[in-house]
Amino acid sequence: RSLSVPVALPAATVALLFPGQGSQYVKMLSGLKENAAVIELVAKARSVLGYDLLDVCLGGPQERLDETSICQPAMFLAGMAGLEKVRQQYPEAVERPGAVAGLSLGEYTALCTAGVFTFEECMELVRVRGAAMAEDPPDEEFQSTDSGSSDTYPMEAGQIRKGGHIMIKGNPRSEERRVGKE
Repeated sequence: RSLSVPVALPAATVALLFPGQGSQYVKMLSGLKENAAVIELVAKARSVLGYDLLDVCLGGPQERLDETSICQPAMFLAGMAGLEKVRQQYPEAVERPGAVAGLSLGEYTALCTAGVFTFEECMELVRVRGAAMAEDPPDEEFQSTDSGSSDTYPMEAGQIRKGGHIMIKGNPRSEERRVGKE
């Protein structure tokens, strides 16, 4: 009698890193819209979201694509579509990556890639996440000081999120933005 023990193949020497919100642009996915695997992903996204996300990705306008409730599902779809392109060219990189990671929203793409969630489960998660983030209170203004200086600069909070996450926009060094400078 012999005993058969499965041997795990070593991980590929590649890490897959997925982008977050802010990487979106009109016409993204145009190079993959005819890919059979991507067509299937688009159909699954449509069933979860109730609208054709590919239309927004291809036709915009940019302002609509930039809306958090649209952008987050779009970036997840784009990440998974890109993964399909990589799978076709370098299957071992997708089947046995050394690591997967994502930048903010890209973490969801990484989780789906790792098999933690199905595509549909992750699409629903990013749909809910995007909708919740879009409902946050409007931007607030606050003051920031440059350490080692008595100058104060007005800053705008681009996104003050529940849970304490803050994204700042504005250039504290621009002359028209300075306050308290003689």
